[in-house]
Amino acid sequence: PRSTLFPYTTLFRSVSEREDYSVRASPGGDYDELNTLTESFNHMLTIIGRSEGKLLAQLSRLKLLHEITRATGDRQDLQSIFLVVLNTLEKSLPIDFGCICLYNAEAETLTVVCLGSQSRELFATVGVKEQGVVPIDENGLSCCVKGALIYEPDTRDVQVAFPQRLAAAGLNAAVFAPLSAESKVFGLLIAARREAQSFTSPDCEFLKQLCE
Repeated sequence: PRSTLFPYTTLFRSVSEREDYSVRASPGGDYDELNTLTESFNHMLTIIGRSEGKLLAQLSRLKLLHEITRATGDRQDLQSIFLVVLNTLEKSLPIDFGCICLYNAEAETLTVVCLGSQSRELFATVGVKEQGVVPIDENGLSCCVKGALIYEPDTRDVQVAFPQRLAAAGLNAAVFAPLSAESKVFGLLIAARREAQSFTSPDCEFLKQLCE
């Protein structure tokens, strides 16, 4: 009889813990209709949970962007601004390696001008010294200095010089983000992690906004 469809058990967890809700029917009787409803309900909650997760991630990135903006607001020289940015990214994004290069359009080169405080030890294994020059035509960064953000999910698969150096140092995912002012690229931020495919779309979008 249809009365055997009820009662059914609803499993709720605390909203404050931001856990998923789920619903299941109790055994007994023909409860296909109820199963269909509960499956739809659980699917809806899954979508809501994913949306909430994305929103929280966006809010977190906005907060981080605000913190960096405040921290750099009182600084006048680029070197100290760069260092604050890199140190904050190392700690809060987080990243395993970060450096900033300035772009010389005439010479078509990038010069490493700043390293994150935690990146210095790794930097020695990358094979480029601070104030060292990175030729653009040899490392596939020509698109980046033209204004495009480049994400290499696995540097071990990239057959160009600089990503290969990162891979040799155990940095298997990297983002190359152009630094721009008034739509003109003047430098490049390099952010890398040890784990391959570890940067998400929100991570890349955040780095793009930060560099702009």
